[in-house]
Amino acid sequence: LDYTAGAEVVINEVVDLSAGQRAEILLAVAPQRLASAWQRPARFFAKGRRIGDVANVHSFVKGSVHRWDVWSHPQLVGYIDIIGEDDGPLRPMITRDEFKNTRGRLAAYRQLAEISEEPLAEALASVNSARSMKSLESLEEVLTAELHRVDKQEKRAERKKQREASFQDVV
Repeated sequence: LDYTAGAEVVINEVVDLSAGQRAEILLAVAPQRLASAWQRPARFFAKGRRIGDVANVHSFVKGSVHRWDVWSHPQLVGYIDIIGEDDGPLRPMITRDEFKNTRGRLAAYRQLAEISEEPLAEALASVNSARSMKSLESLEEVLTAELHRVDKQEKRAERKKQREASFQDVV
């Protein structure tokens, strides 16, 4: 999947995690429609094999300050691929849904979070702000249309009363 087509790439770099292991990070913010069509939230991979959604790797997100506003955001797409030596700090469990509790796992997680969380939080906040403004504009349009409709109904009812009153005056 080409994340650069249609999504705003926020982080695209390779990070050394120690012990011959590195993380290839490509994280982007996609427009809401594109993110829903892709159905590919940000994911962890180990040598190209999927481990799981970043938001579902509990050992990573439990120490994250931005667990909900970044890692669980529906418009965050991309991957963190752990490549290099098998005996590095991030080793997938046999079930491939979590990383083993190794000596360097916490430091590797901290390093990944320091590099990615703040830029992603800022990018997602600006996307949320733009979406909020768009929602308010839509609400304004709906309210204006409804107020216009109610005003027309009231004027129509007033004219009808005036016609009935003038008809009774004639009779």
